[in-house]
Amino acid sequence: MFWRKLLMCLKNIKNMSNLLFTTSWDDGSVLDLKLEELLSRYGIKGTFYVPKQFDGEGLGRKFSSYGRRLNESEIIELSSRQEIGGHSLTHRNMAGLTQEEIKEEIFGSKVFLENLIGNPLKIFSFPGGKFNEDVLRYSKEAGFLGVRTTKKLTFHKPTNSFLMDVTTVCQPFPFRKLDSNHFYWKDILSPLSTYQPMQFSTSWLSLAKKLFNKALLQGNYFHLYGHSWELEKYDMWEDLESFLKFVKTHKDVSFLTNGEFFKIP
Repeated sequence: MFWRKLLMCLKNIKNMSNLLFTTSWDDGSVLDLKLEELLSRYGIKGTFYVPKQFDGEGLGRKFSSYGRRLNESEIIELSSRQEIGGHSLTHRNMAGLTQEEIKEEIFGSKVFLENLIGNPLKIFSFPGGKFNEDVLRYSKEAGFLGVRTTKKLTFHKPTNSFLMDVTTVCQPFPFRKLDSNHFYWKDILSPLSTYQPMQFSTSWLSLAKKLFNKALLQGNYFHLYGHSWELEKYDMWEDLESFLKFVKTHKDVSFLTNGEFFKIP
């Protein structure tokens, strides 16, 4: 009896030490293909949220590195190696739409992508992270298992919840930038206010490592999200690769897609 209890205790400790790691990437830029190659090189799983229509070229300086949206054959190619998630039809702020428009954006996105890739979609994310009760209701009615938000600093996996929050976003730190060479002076300190407990980090890579270590010690979940076009815009590809290498040096880390979390008891 004693040894059985001891073995159970050790098993529970081992399970507690296992960190669940996932990544997600929004907007469906053609640069997602470059990003997928990087993730796959290190055995990292990702969920790519792809809208049906998105003219990054016509949206001004913010999306200056977007390039173009993935075409249908590229979405199919991406789906063979990583998970695809719904991201609306037209990438509009869904919290500002009518009920009928919200329903069309969510149901239409699911039908479009499922018909294209030949697999059911499990998860949805809102353009810009904006949502309301109608958006949640129609996401459930459409058959999504969950929705990914943009709420940061989450270190515990979703439990009995429809919402999936994140840990950090792959964007410049400690100062906000317009591009790799220019700061956004109007709101330059916003990253510091978001990550106040970690404000003494001097770079995004340093911050991400601190947050990862915190997840190892105090949680069981790390969710990195971002946009491939921002990696290009801010010249962050090397930072991301360095972080992925760092993550892979740790044992007892399991790598999942976003949708796989909703199968965990």
